[in-house]
Amino acid sequence: MQINGIIRPHQSKLEALFRFADVLIIIGLYFFLIILPAQAAWSERHVLAIIGTLATFLLCANSFGVYRSWRIQPRKDETAKVFAAWGVALVALFFGATLFGVGLSQAPIGMSAWLFWVPIVLIAWRFVLRGGLRILRRNGYNTRTAAIVGRTQIGSRLALDLQMSNWTGVQILGFFDDRLISDESRVFELTEFDHIGNLADLVEQAGRGELDVVFIALPFAAEHRILTLIDQLRNTTVSVYIAQDYGAYQFMHGSWFLCGNTPMISIFESPFLGVEGFTKRIFDVFTSAVALIFLIPLLLPICVAIRATSPGPAIFIQRRYGLDGQEILVKKFRTMSTMDDGESISQAKRDDVRVTRLGRFLRRTSLDELPQLLNVLSGQMSLVGPRPHAVAHNEEFRRLVPEYMLRHKVKPGITGLAQINGCRGEIESYQDLERRVHYDLSYIGNYSLMLDIRIILRTLWSGFVGRKAY
Repeated sequence: MQINGIIRPHQSKLEALFRFADVLIIIGLYFFLIILPAQAAWSERHVLAIIGTLATFLLCANSFGVYRSWRIQPRKDETAKVFAAWGVALVALFFGATLFGVGLSQAPIGMSAWLFWVPIVLIAWRFVLRGGLRILRRNGYNTRTAAIVGRTQIGSRLALDLQMSNWTGVQILGFFDDRLISDESRVFELTEFDHIGNLADLVEQAGRGELDVVFIALPFAAEHRILTLIDQLRNTTVSVYIAQDYGAYQFMHGSWFLCGNTPMISIFESPFLGVEGFTKRIFDVFTSAVALIFLIPLLLPICVAIRATSPGPAIFIQRRYGLDGQEILVKKFRTMSTMDDGESISQAKRDDVRVTRLGRFLRRTSLDELPQLLNVLSGQMSLVGPRPHAVAHNEEFRRLVPEYMLRHKVKPGITGLAQINGCRGEIESYQDLERRVHYDLSYIGNYSLMLDIRIILRTLWSGFVGRKAY
């Protein structure tokens, strides 16, 4: 028996509460951090700043789906969307102030505090409310009654996932299917949930309002049955979801989108499209520019030392593959007596006679990679991404690992997830190469700006110790 939800009938009111609270937080923090400390009155400048920021934030938040239901979605996704909406609002605020020549505030410290604390408080109060809702759902309130169509492998796994995630408040009534359970799916059979009836019974119960959610877990081959069921459920108020088993596919940043009116799902796609790509590029340019400024006192002596200790230029330029497999010229401090860039290149080995004495130090400390900050500024590389290999090595490796070229769906990086997990130096076996590709594709599939920052911090922490490059 389902306990009546105390919030479920009021979803629209809950969304209005979120909007109203966001407005109060933004205005309230502006008052306490800017107006009150300066003992100033609300001037036209302050009113315009607040109205412009609120309008942009609410518009973006609504567009990004911040105010939709997050019952079964991870908190990190909601957090990312709130930060993205606030970021766009700030860009609009500063752009408008510059365009109209209006000073934002006579209290820069207060303004900085406001810009910093608003998204923190917006996220914090959401965590508090979501936590309260989860407690209510665990105790039988604010629930949804759900049915699963198809006692298939994916249907049984879905039932298990929902059973273990009681904080969602989704209560499984049982399975509906016109066909008998296959022997294959008995492995996943969950005795707690019964076979309630056939699809006609499902439609009847949905029509009587006894169901809130229907999960369709039928295979691709049952397209006609799926479409027929969806058409029959149009005259009910249930929410309908389709669960499919995509385990046979190796997704790389998969996502749903519409091509006109045709729904599609991406299998191999770059994560750096739209806002994420713009954010990563801004981060790359700002960080690499600051790094170059601070590293100039180090870069110049290295150049002089290279020229003084061995014949040849200080900078070595080599052809490598970049985004979408396009050829780029990667810069490094020269560490060898040779500058190989032909059809066949030997990897650097332990005690390689080609490596100079200074070069051995530069390679072990990763200082030889610093000129690639110029590649980052030019847009050919990123601070974080799969390490680019020489063209000759690239052509060899792509024949060994089928998914190798998927690394080029993003810009190559100075450091990456593979490097901080010990994948540096000579590739001695197929397992070495496969491990690197695994980490590179894992980075692409799980990209976030915070992941980039963690990789950079770990690189800085271990960059001068324990390296196996030679």
